[in-house]
Amino acid sequence: MNLINERPLVSGLVLGLVAGILIGWFALGWGIAPITWVDASPDLLYEDYRSDYVVMVARLYQQDRDAIKAQQRMATFEDPALYVCELAARAPGGPAMLPLTELAQVLSPGIDCAAIVSVAPTPTEGETSLAGRLALLCGVGLLAAAVIGGVFFLISRRSARRPADDEMPEGQPAASLAGTGNRTIPLAQWPTEYNIGHDTYDDSFSIETSAGEFLGECGVGISESVGIGDPKKVTAFEVWLFDKNDIRTVTKVIMSEHAYYDEALRAKLAPKGEAVLARLNETVVLETASLIINARIVELEYGAGELPPKSFFERMVVEMAAWAKEPVEALGRGSAEADAEDFAL
Repeated sequence: MNLINERPLVSGLVLGLVAGILIGWFALGWGIAPITWVDASPDLLYEDYRSDYVVMVARLYQQDRDAIKAQQRMATFEDPALYVCELAARAPGGPAMLPLTELAQVLSPGIDCAAIVSVAPTPTEGETSLAGRLALLCGVGLLAAAVIGGVFFLISRRSARRPADDEMPEGQPAASLAGTGNRTIPLAQWPTEYNIGHDTYDDSFSIETSAGEFLGECGVGISESVGIGDPKKVTAFEVWLFDKNDIRTVTKVIMSEHAYYDEALRAKLAPKGEAVLARLNETVVLETASLIINARIVELEYGAGELPPKSFFERMVVEMAAWAKEPVEALGRGSAEADAEDFAL
């Protein structure tokens, strides 16, 4: 019980963390109040803009030959001469090569770019920092995805483990929790099998106590067929339950996919009982005043031919199990008392 009560708290904390990340990082940091850089020095620019700046300084020096201005323009770089040599090594040649070499000589007289820099390009500080930023963004994205996935996982597990109000505990029929009778072990179980060509298929079973006292009946039979000709193309079956202590007989209709989604056919079968889509391992539950029936579809095959796909059954096997809502002894006493009253009258 404590575990169930703690799950909403854990889910709430995780959802709050995710909401904080989304609002703080994306909404505020990128949308409402993003960080804006102003008056940044040239060495802090992205690599493309930084290299353009250095080429521009080199060309200006080539025009005015003012070494002091060139040194001032490159003063914010940590090692300007080395950076210019690296940039010259990466340049494809042409007009930019000579200005860069001259600028390197101005920044560091006597430097030999060819001697200290390999022709092969090497990653620069800007490229390294850009890669680091990209790696950081990817890491944050993966973390957010992991948190969101964890939230959905916890919610799904909570929904899957918490039983609904009308759900029975494992090993008991999926029906009302009323009564304290022998619902774990059924009174009786019967298999019933339909194969195409069995046009008179209508199995019924008597529900009795171990002492042979009659409690009711249940069964499965053909409800509707489609097409013409023999054998019948069965598209729906009736599953029914009669309880001697109840004035009504409960019926549900197991329909093929075609019948279930055909509005006209479904409306035609509606007066016979609640519609149930035929699916493998589907359990049809019938409940009366004192009995519960579980009819589980254990085998299901559709026929093929000129009729629409999945419109009639080739084969279906149903396992039926009966439970008494109250102890069998109580049912027996109630029946005996009723018989005594009838005899007295």
